[in-house]
Amino acid sequence: MTTYTQLRREPKQRRGQERVELILDATQDLFGELGVDAITTNHIADRAGVDIGSVYYFFNDKFQIFQSILERAGHELSERLDEFASTGYADLDAWTNGFIDVVVSFWQREILACQLLQVLRARPEMLAMIEEQDEINIAILSEGLARYCPGTMPSRRRRAARTTNVMLWELLQDASTCSTARERNAMMREARIAVHAYIQSVSDTPASTLREVP
Repeated sequence: MTTYTQLRREPKQRRGQERVELILDATQDLFGELGVDAITTNHIADRAGVDIGSVYYFFNDKFQIFQSILERAGHELSERLDEFASTGYADLDAWTNGFIDVVVSFWQREILACQLLQVLRARPEMLAMIEEQDEINIAILSEGLARYCPGTMPSRRRRAARTTNVMLWELLQDASTCSTARERNAMMREARIAVHAYIQSVSDTPASTLREVP
């Protein structure tokens, strides 16, 4: 099970861990129904089937619960990306598709967590969490580009990895605001096409034609 850094108290037994997961699941569902502002800790306790004392035993307030939801989602994404990074691919196209598949499948599974991040991303306590996940993504992308685009300069790979990470997540966050599944799926297709085309352009651009940016 996930180890959380945002808890008021860390559960010491499986029963406590299961209670924390119930609270997180209930809060995530309530976010989808009510939004951030309307949720109260009483709502959360009722939905989770626990007493209000259990909520405050583990969490100071609802925003600490929100942070733990995002932390849990980040752990899952990191695990998926670690598995992706250890997989061998035939070429750049296959590697690119593999990366996009990991992120899109995670986004589909954790769409409520992604929407929650969109709402809370401007809060100062979210910034460190977002930056940490971005660095993990960028490191994995840089390593892959080094393997499948060996002719590119290290600084170019780093910038390309950062650009790819921003492009994909911004497009998926836009998709999370779509009002229908059809619009959402269309946006996801556009995200796949855009990211694939950009990575291909990195491979196709000779290093000698690139002007280094300080």
